[in-house]
Amino acid sequence: FAKTFGCCRFVYNQLLALQKQRYKDGESHLSKLKSNEFATRTLKKIMIFSKK
Repeated sequence: FAKTFGCCRFVYNQLLALQKQRYKDGESHLSKLKSNEFATRTLKKIMIFSKK
């Protein structure tokens, strides 16, 4: 459970930072769909999560 919640917290914090930066830059926030795409396409390439 700790590993799963740790990964969830990491993704949440990354998306929160992205949304804050977009707000600061005057851009609109990402929709849930676009946020999900960012998490699956971008974060998966940057971070390697263990399958064990």
